[in-house]
Amino acid sequence: MAITFISFLGTGNYNEVPYIDEKGTVYKTKYIQSALIQKHKDKLNNNSAHIKIFVTHEAKQTHWEPPHTLKDELTAFIPNANIVAIDINTITTEQSIWELFDIIYNQIDENTDLIIDITHGFRSLPIVLLVIVNYARFLKNINILGIFYGAFEGKNDQGVPIIELTQLDQLLQWNNAVYSFLNTGNAYHISILTNKQAGQIIKSTNNVNIYTENSLAKAIKEIWPILSTCRSKEIINGDAFIKIKDILQEIENRETINIKPIGTLLSKIKNVVMYYEKDSVANLLIAVYFCITYKLVQVGITLLQEGLITILLYSIGIDEYFSRNNRETVSRYFAFLDQPEIKENPINDENYKFTATRLSNREVVKSLKTPFNKLRDIRNDINHAAYTDQDIRANVFEQKLIHVYKETLTILIKSKDISDKRIGNTAKSLLEKLD
Repeated sequence: MAITFISFLGTGNYNEVPYIDEKGTVYKTKYIQSALIQKHKDKLNNNSAHIKIFVTHEAKQTHWEPPHTLKDELTAFIPNANIVAIDINTITTEQSIWELFDIIYNQIDENTDLIIDITHGFRSLPIVLLVIVNYARFLKNINILGIFYGAFEGKNDQGVPIIELTQLDQLLQWNNAVYSFLNTGNAYHISILTNKQAGQIIKSTNNVNIYTENSLAKAIKEIWPILSTCRSKEIINGDAFIKIKDILQEIENRETINIKPIGTLLSKIKNVVMYYEKDSVANLLIAVYFCITYKLVQVGITLLQEGLITILLYSIGIDEYFSRNNRETVSRYFAFLDQPEIKENPINDENYKFTATRLSNREVVKSLKTPFNKLRDIRNDINHAAYTDQDIRANVFEQKLIHVYKETLTILIKSKDISDKRIGNTAKSLLEKLD
């Protein structure tokens, strides 16, 4: 990646001072930009490097155009780099913020590494710059090498400290990752950031407790593909979700959280996994709630219909609920209940008789006839890309799923045919959360 240095030039009466970086290296100059350029000289003194200094008219006249000012200093230190001043106006209105946005955004090249100085300029400029950089991260695939601030107010006998604020960028990335998780349920970006930060902490402190937070982020990331691809066996088994609950408990038993953004998410993560249990078909109902929460409508429709088949087979004492023959029996029996004058009763077929007979003796099956067949119809329409005669509008599927889900939970709560209390209790808890 090419490297670009970005800074704002102020209008103050700058005096020569020793700037000191985190290693104790001293750079004596009037300009923090010059100190930072010297600090990164090896990276910036080449034809592919760009130095972009944003200047108002007054700053340009004071510290750029006259001899022996910033332009001359930068040219002396890195003669091979592309050094330019970009004119900007002082922020006075909302419109001027958007004009500045366009100017800065257009000066950031795609696939570039950025070194950013936020020391000078009108006090709102560094904030605007960081927002723009965060925006450009996605659209232009940029990478932040460092964010720096010359803390003149912290001047001491040795000089002015150069403070690295690159963690501000990490905070912005965490903001994006948390937003993504809370709105989609996908913790991929949280896992990436946690792994990166864990590596940094282990390297600097050798704190092995950090592995717990890293394991939590990885575990959260792993449940997304399980749910979004309808992996019913893993959902029923529950190990992936119970693992998260165990890690959460371990973290809660500690006094400190090593990765602070993870600490603020603990309650949200707990809400995702709190009802899951080991080897429980009720887990399928929880998975549907996840799909509704994160608008995975097609997945939710599929899981709810297949989950009903599983719960009914389990409730009539058939543990082989993944058997194709058993599952087909349930579907055929519901089709018969819906259209008895057209569909054949599977009890009359030796292949389905045993399971169908058991189904016929349960009132809950008759109660679930309507929601099951509603699911069948909307699932056929969505899975067959609307090549049916139903003509369901796109924005209706979510409403239909929620309605059928509530109807299903209510039936399961009231049913006396469901002996496993986990199913009724889970259904009750989920219905309360929906309301």
